[in-house]
Amino acid sequence: MPPDSRTSCTPSAPATATATTQSRRSTADRIQQRVDCLSRNRDAILACLAVVEASQKPES
Repeated sequence: MPPDSRTSCTPSAPATATATTQSRRSTADRIQQRVDCLSRNRDAILACLAVVEASQKPES
């Protein structure tokens, strides 16, 4: 008995490809936002450490 296309849960190939592409782009965007956030945090931490290290240097 062939599957009934009206009850099939499998989307058509073009729709699946489009949804997959959109999902991957969305995931890539979220990852990039996280990378940007982590980079800003790293830069802020390094700036704080530079201030602390500068304040702890003995004056000549």
